Amino acid sequence: MSMSSLDERTVSLIRSMPQVASVSPMLLGFIVSGDMPFFLISGLDPNCAAMTHYKIVEGRYILRPNEVVLGKTAAKTYKLDVGDTLTLFENRYKIVGIIETGVAWEEGGGILALREAQRLLNRPRSVSYIFVDVKNPAQAAAVRDAINRHFPEARASLSSEFAQSTDDMANARAMFGAIGFLALLVGGIVVANTLLMSVYERTREIGTLRALGWRKRRILSQIVQESLLLCALSAVIGSLMGVLLLVLIAHAPVANAFISARWNAGIFAQAISVTLIVSYNRPDQSLRQRRAWRAGAGWRKS
Repeated sequence: MSMSSLDERTVSLIRSMPQVASVSPMLLGFIVSGDMPFFLISGLDPNCAAMTHYKIVEGRYILRPNEVVLGKTAAKTYKLDVGDTLTLFENRYKIVGIIETGVAWEEGGGILALREAQRLLNRPRSVSYIFVDVKNPAQAAAVRDAINRHFPEARASLSSEFAQSTDDMANARAMFGAIGFLALLVGGIVVANTLLMSVYERTREIGTLRALGWRKRRILSQIVQESLLLCALSAVIGSLMGVLLLVLIAHAPVANAFISARWNAGIFAQAISVTLIVSYNRPDQSLRQRRAWRAGAGWRKS
């Protein structure tokens, strides 16, 4: 997202549109240093409408180039408060306020005046995003279409669609989906291998049960029940470990600026359901493989 770049002249052109009430350009960047492994900078005009999105919980908004407003998480992480001094690239800024928005990445950084952020990040006359407020909400879609027609270098979207339309969000969703599919595939192979070896090592036991009159369906039912119990227990343990790991990461000194531990019942229900589905499908396949192996070895029924 920080790689997005728009010429500042576009701001004036959009501001001149009759349906537009206000325009708020923003520059986004980050700093990596020994003292601050990852500090996100938002450059905003102190008088722009978008500034009101950031709720002040202590102090005030920025008024001068040498002032900065910190997110609540960043202030806690770096143990800074209103009146303290923050050093960025050997530039000292006075902390005049603490903000809270409920958005992890916003609370993990700070806000500078737009001109100062452009100078600090060496991106003169450039902005990352332009937030546009329309006079009539019903005209929002029309304004979006007009911006896309007249400014091909920009891509406009409604605020409700903004997160879904950014490449970063799309790439993140694709990456998480790929990781989830890979985990499911590997987990299914492990379960199949475990059950196959379990059936293979219990060949004599199964033969004895068949000799005692057990039906095939009863033996299969027992294996399925054991599989479901094993995978249900694994799902519960895995969920607890996932919660514990997420809580630990969310409380880490740097990660807590961008990660918050949140979950709901649907996530656990989905994880347990997928686990049970995998465990239910594999035993039947394992038993069929055992039968095929037995037939290939020339065994006969008792």
